[in-house]
Amino acid sequence: MLLGIREEVSTSQTEAFMQTGTIHILSVSGLHVGILAAAMFALMRLVGARRKWTAAIVSGTVVFYVLLTDAEPPAVRAMVIVLVMCAGYAWGCKPLSFNVLAAAALVVLAINPADLFRVGVQLSFLCVAVLCWFGGRARFPETDPGRLRRLIAQTRPRPLRMAVQGAAWAWDLTWVGALVWLATIPLVMARFHMLSVVGLVLNTILWLPATVIVWSGLGLLAIGGLVPFVAAPLGWCCNWSLALLQWAIEAARRLPAAYFWVPGPAEWWLVVFYGGLGLWAAFPRRRPPRRWCLALAAGWLVVGMLPCLLRPDPPRLACTFLAVEHGCAAVLRLPSGATMLYDAGHYGEPESGVRSIAGYLWSEGITHLDAIVLSHPDADHFNAVPGLLERFSVGTVYVSPMMFDREAESVKALRECVVQAGVPLREISAGDRLRGGEGCRIEVLHPLRQSAPANDSAKSSDNAKSIVLAVEYLGKRLLLTGDLEPPGLSDVVAEEPWPCDVLLAPHHGSPRGDAPTLAAWALPKWVVVSGGRRFNVSRTLAAYRQRGAQTLHTAQTGAIEVHIDAAGLSVKTFR
Repeated sequence: MLLGIREEVSTSQTEAFMQTGTIHILSVSGLHVGILAAAMFALMRLVGARRKWTAAIVSGTVVFYVLLTDAEPPAVRAMVIVLVMCAGYAWGCKPLSFNVLAAAALVVLAINPADLFRVGVQLSFLCVAVLCWFGGRARFPETDPGRLRRLIAQTRPRPLRMAVQGAAWAWDLTWVGALVWLATIPLVMARFHMLSVVGLVLNTILWLPATVIVWSGLGLLAIGGLVPFVAAPLGWCCNWSLALLQWAIEAARRLPAAYFWVPGPAEWWLVVFYGGLGLWAAFPRRRPPRRWCLALAAGWLVVGMLPCLLRPDPPRLACTFLAVEHGCAAVLRLPSGATMLYDAGHYGEPESGVRSIAGYLWSEGITHLDAIVLSHPDADHFNAVPGLLERFSVGTVYVSPMMFDREAESVKALRECVVQAGVPLREISAGDRLRGGEGCRIEVLHPLRQSAPANDSAKSSDNAKSIVLAVEYLGKRLLLTGDLEPPGLSDVVAEEPWPCDVLLAPHHGSPRGDAPTLAAWALPKWVVVSGGRRFNVSRTLAAYRQRGAQTLHTAQTGAIEVHIDAAGLSVKTFR
């Protein structure tokens, strides 16, 4: 928070700041630069320094601090504004706020033009633009700049004047904060899929402890070693202010309806919204009446919601194999309109898999999963589920009867997350059927209730017990196999052959999936390998090609989307 070093900030702590709309406090931004500049300016005024000396020292301190914190674009933007303001103060000129912001934008883009497309930079400039245009327009009645009101205010007792000024300051801060929140929330929803309601109030409350943290923390770093008797009180102030800040954020995120995960508006909606907002701000004399402005804004909000509310749902089956590196996640959009997720995992940090899966679902306007089917208890097939349970409502989680036989902590944690989310857990095995809508048949081919011999290793047994789903619609067939391998694979191929159109290669294309045997039994036309680049799957793919199948690998093609409708079957890839 003071020096921009975030290596030791955990993912859960970052999520707490994000969910409460206070992430700008965690990273060095214009807020920190502004607080530092204000503190230095007040200090120089206190010691009676001249204007030019004050401007030079404040400018030098801010430049040093920005360079010390790696000169991130929001901090550079704030530095340019402070430098221009200091120059105006030294020479007795009043800079034009929007011109100053434009100068900062030119400097930031000259350093790195690609910053134009970074959401942090966009939000930074958008917030300051709102402050420039609207910051001084909503005033508490007692702070009217009229001469008569100022004279009346001066006749009142000092405590009353201070109370009125404090109330006016709090009102202005709340009102401007609300305007910033309204202006930035569409962009935040589009980029982070987050609607933080509690941040509307929390940012006003946390302004004071954040100021104390920056002042005391930087003061401790600057002079704590030179003046030992000052270090203790500064450290105490910083420590307790940080504790208050963290407590407030953790308490706020636990409030009911504190935040919501949302799909977010489309790009075309954002372009028109912010383009219209910019024109409205740039040409004040050509603005329509206020009631028309409100009507246009409300109408455009409705237009942005229509794609989600009225999304067409044609009678078709769509299966998308997402590119999650070494892992598996297949999204089934059924003819009934329901959405099913077969496996949801990634080999590595769970959050990476969550971002990939959630990003695709939101891009399709999906906010509810009717079912999640977890093939077996390997983390690369389920470790994204806890994160998805936070972001989406889920109807049912289907598992095999052996899913929770293992004593692994990850499996226990998965069960706890599902139970805490209030999602029913259902066991399925060979012979069971799941609802797919009219004309769509989803049958469980494996595991048998008592499969996997005891002489197999634990991991091999888990793979051998993978849930195998057979999906059929309009005469086309999909076969989803998890990490199926012998002896479970032998049980499957012992049944009557099941020729299919699309086969998910078992175990990410591993040789243990016995590709020759499965290819001879299923005779697939397309084979999809969901995996990363770590393992060589050329032999597996060659075995399927010998049987006439076309092969695709998510590590090479990106996501793979299969459509089945009245026109037949189509396969396409996208990154």
